Amino acid sequence: MSKVSKATEYEKFVERLVQELSNESSSPTSLSHRSVQNCKIDRQREFLRAKSQLPICMDVTMEYTWLGIRQLIVFECKCYQSNVDVGDLDEFIAKLADLKGYTNSHKGVMVTKVGFQKGLLELAKASGIGLWLAGENDGKAYLRVILEGMPPTPKAPDSETAAQGIISFGSEFYRFDSAREMIQTIPRMI
Repeated sequence: MSKVSKATEYEKFVERLVQELSNESSSPTSLSHRSVQNCKIDRQREFLRAKSQLPICMDVTMEYTWLGIRQLIVFECKCYQSNVDVGDLDEFIAKLADLKGYTNSHKGVMVTKVGFQKGLLELAKASGIGLWLAGENDGKAYLRVILEGMPPTPKAPDSETAAQGIISFGSEFYRFDSAREMIQTIPRMI
């Protein structure tokens, strides 16, 4: 089997896995709840880049509406013989950042059947990217969630920065003129 067809087969496997997880009512990723609507799972879905307006293709995507909020999860499939490296994650983060029309309403998950290089875990954690090990062994599918793709949580301000209305989020700092502005803004950052 050629490298291209192995990658295509792996993408199809991940697509089926995501479909099964989204339908399984006992699964923590289940989308069978009434508040979830219009769930659509695609492979090789094309989007426009925000900066250049050029097309970009994503391996597997799941888009749905939850409580009136449109959400997109992008799965980057890596069918490698060795661990996925930090450069692959950097490229994926850049692709996610350049999706037109999905600012702060999408999440990324990198999926492989082999593993991840050591330094990649910290970058994924800091970037809110999920990491999955998924594949088939003796005809049975397996999934191990290495890292849930949650964005970094805002740090509680110390007394000095709180007095100045400053809060850090990941490696960035934000200044707020009032507690009301901070309370209204933080949920949009997450």
